[in-house]
Amino acid sequence: MLRTLLVIFSLFFLTACKDNIFGPVEVTGVSIKEMSTKLEIVIDWDEGYVTTSKVYVDVYPSNADNKKVFYTSSNEDVAKITEEGVIHPERPGTTEIVVTTEDGGFSDSIEIAVETVYKNNAPIIEGTSDFVITVGSDLPDFLDGVSVWDDLDPNLIESLEVDSSLVDVNTVGKYIVIYKVVDSGNLGNRKVVTVTVKEAGID
Repeated sequence: MLRTLLVIFSLFFLTACKDNIFGPVEVTGVSIKEMSTKLEIVIDWDEGYVTTSKVYVDVYPSNADNKKVFYTSSNEDVAKITEEGVIHPERPGTTEIVVTTEDGGFSDSIEIAVETVYKNNAPIIEGTSDFVITVGSDLPDFLDGVSVWDDLDPNLIESLEVDSSLVDVNTVGKYIVIYKVVDSGNLGNRKVVTVTVKEAGID
């Protein structure tokens, strides 16, 4: 008889838990899972892009009936957050991301920093060309029509080095001229052109 009563009670208890006849399981807390606290706005040579991040949370207890949460950003000029918890950076700065449970109004927060990152690429030397000069003539202007493009240094043309020391304008032959430039990010580039010294009257 006792065994039968225990079985009936156990079945009743399991059914009660399943059907939740004792009432809803209320939320007792919420916490944000470990995540990166830094997001980047990357400025690239060809295009810019941002790094997004999703906020994941734990709602307690794990069997709570209403696990719905709301996300807010204290400074939406810096970063916005969607209803799904995805953070979108807007500009450099800091903002506090707050998650709040619908049931009970429990909350947790995390500070997020947004930084601008300049992705540096090697400078580009443009406008160079080979030269043909007559023996005994002066060296040409090797900077004529030449330009330098760079992510970090807009006036890098002023740092462009031209090595024409191998050219002998008094001797017929082919020589090389080397263009070299290095930007403030310590990335460099070089180009080599040919100078042909020919006899006068020879095409």
